[in-house]
Amino acid sequence: MANKLLTLIAVVGAVLMSGCTSQTDTPPLSGPSTLATSIKVTATPDSVTQDGFSQSGIVVLVTDANGRPSPNVSLRLDMQVNGVNQDFGAIAARNIYTSSDGKAQTVYQAPGPPPSLASPQIVTVFIVATVVGNNSENAGVIASNSSSASIKLVPPGVILPPADTPTAAFTISPSPVNLNVPSTFDASNSCPGPADKNGNCQPSTSQSIVNYAWNFGDGQTGSGRTISHTFTTTGTFNVVLTVTNDRQVTASSTQVVQVGTITAPTASFVFSPNLPIVNQLIVFNADASRAASGHNLVQYSWIWGDNTPNGSGFTANHTFTVAGTYSVTLTVADDTGQKATAQATVPVGSGNPTAIFTPTQSSAGQPVVFDASASTAAPDASIASYSWSFPGSSLAVPSNLSSVQETVTYAAGTYTATLTVTDSKGRKGISQQVVTVK
Repeated sequence: MANKLLTLIAVVGAVLMSGCTSQTDTPPLSGPSTLATSIKVTATPDSVTQDGFSQSGIVVLVTDANGRPSPNVSLRLDMQVNGVNQDFGAIAARNIYTSSDGKAQTVYQAPGPPPSLASPQIVTVFIVATVVGNNSENAGVIASNSSSASIKLVPPGVILPPADTPTAAFTISPSPVNLNVPSTFDASNSCPGPADKNGNCQPSTSQSIVNYAWNFGDGQTGSGRTISHTFTTTGTFNVVLTVTNDRQVTASSTQVVQVGTITAPTASFVFSPNLPIVNQLIVFNADASRAASGHNLVQYSWIWGDNTPNGSGFTANHTFTVAGTYSVTLTVADDTGQKATAQATVPVGSGNPTAIFTPTQSSAGQPVVFDASASTAAPDASIASYSWSFPGSSLAVPSNLSSVQETVTYAAGTYTATLTVTDSKGRKGISQQVVTVK
């Protein structure tokens, strides 16, 4: 039998030209699309009778990142049934090498018929090709070091029902698709056979989908039921999913994807109180900041402008220990890394009370009324006392002048009046005015 198998290797090329081919990834890969070096396995035909002598030609093609054949790659072939490596039939040559066209060839021969045909079952054998050794510059750069093709073994006398055509369907998230942002392409809604008008899979003679092939329309391809892909240019792309069921029937679905740039987020914030004083807790709130549609803000960073460590968070608290005017900056970042900033000026008072008074006009020798009722204290205190000084007036001794209003008389001339207010926390505020009496 071995001599017969080896003889058949020489004629595999002619057999392959006249038959259909199949190729599947086992297990289906998921992950980023790639243009890296790859292995493809084909079996022709992909369905043979389990009679002990029917054969299928096996071709393994190894290509580099540019799609060019990779010669002198060492490969090992194994058989797999129901996910378990086992001999089920025979392979003419287990260890093969790619030639100058990147191809390595051998022959698979079906095992003998099952012992009982009372309940004949179709068995699927996977021929798995794996890169071994490192006998060439190509062997060490294979993106996925194994791939496989399936062969259906049909018991003698069994006629397969007509194969169903699969249904290819996929979703894309997030939507819309944006430049340089990874998108997930999910073909989980695909069916090995027909689907109803709502996309639900219908009963089918095909039991599973064995291959998911993606073409993203930007020169990149991929495989796997769920895959991530990033578009690096803007524009309109036709994304094509091709699925193959276990009867080796294929179907495709296309979606037009518009790839655009992401609208940058906007940063905005408010703070309270709006007239803070030193050592007073100020609450900063970035609720008015917004991300573009379909995206989220994931980072908030605050620069206080007083050389203290930055803050973070949707809301943040800060106190200033020195009176002055500060420029506070908020920077927000969305889930794509785009950023926006906003600034606001924060006036920080000392906290001292404000002394304000108004005198009435009068002539020499007539009463002048000084009113300090317009004086104010900071929000955290109240005015506790008033102290007046009227040099040159009828009431020149300040120790007795402690009312919110005081009345004095002046001779003709120019005088300076001074008011000192003290708040409930002991902080003082002073005001002076020049009074001219004629």
